[in-house]
Amino acid sequence: MLFEQLDKEEKINPAAILSRFTDAEEQKEIAAIFNTHLKYGLSSEDEDKALSDVVRKVKLASIEDEMVHTSDIMRWQELLSLKNKMQKFSINRV
Repeated sequence: MLFEQLDKEEKINPAAILSRFTDAEEQKEIAAIFNTHLKYGLSSEDEDKALSDVVRKVKLASIEDEMVHTSDIMRWQELLSLKNKMQKFSINRV
């Protein structure tokens, strides 16, 4: 869900993700993830960089895994393009 939003909008909408869960406990867990603050004395810019790095690494791993397992050359080319795009990915919260 998170990656779908990033692929389409290049920004995260926590409310849209949260609305997909009907169980109150799941909603609570998802809300906690989006409201987590790093307590390491990082600036907002450093937090954005750290979050960008994590999202980028997870997405690149997913893309690379799909590239290894696809036999469709068109899909492989799409994934390669997406991989190149993700290497430049960054989150800049307002």
